[in-house]
Amino acid sequence: PVGEGAKRVTTVMSGAYSRFCGKGERDRAGARGARRGAMRRVMMAMLIGPLSTPAAATTLFEKKFTCPVGGEKFEASVVGSSTSWGQRPDGRTYGTLSIWPIVECPGNGLLLFDEEFGDADVAKLTPLVASAEYQAMRASESPHYRSWWLQKNLGRDSYALAGTLLAASWEVDHNPAAKSRYQEAFAATAQAVPWSKAKKGPWFWLHLRAANALRELGRFEESATLLTLIDRPDRLPTDADELEGARWMID
Repeated sequence: PVGEGAKRVTTVMSGAYSRFCGKGERDRAGARGARRGAMRRVMMAMLIGPLSTPAAATTLFEKKFTCPVGGEKFEASVVGSSTSWGQRPDGRTYGTLSIWPIVECPGNGLLLFDEEFGDADVAKLTPLVASAEYQAMRASESPHYRSWWLQKNLGRDSYALAGTLLAASWEVDHNPAAKSRYQEAFAATAQAVPWSKAKKGPWFWLHLRAANALRELGRFEESATLLTLIDRPDRLPTDADELEGARWMID
């Protein structure tokens, strides 16, 4: 979810938190014509990305909004395009915009994680954003964490909740305590998502990110156990490029 629905332009590999799973693990348009070794070189870009980056920029433009709760009218900068060229094991990209921002209503702090909100959602969100708990969170929690809190109270699906928590962990690299707390929440949420053949790809990438989060938290045995769970023929990606990338990360 990006709120304003703006489209992004990427090179080599995409990595916005909404693309943490399945075919979104990389820019398929750029990878299809490459040789079998392309994914390995892209994965290596995770390590060398910060050292050598192509000339690129993030483009912004102003857009008018009306807050769904309270009706406040305001303008905010939204993203027109950005460029990425690799990602860390946790999915955060190296590029001109590593974390996709969420438009926020200035007055009450509602985060526009959806392009539109129905009447039922607005009715639920109104007391949520007005609550003392949420207003206190505006000073202590990251935007994506607050977005997760709101979505959780709206009963959103587990994939959306896990993806939002993953992005929240990227926002607090500078705050070890908050990062650990967010990673704990992400790992727990991700592991609670049940296996589904219909969502085989998203399930795999979600759990691979969870295994990495456990590793970063120092929970090595749990991370290894989770990797064993997903490193099975019926769980691994079937696409050759994705399988090569997954194999590189697991090994």
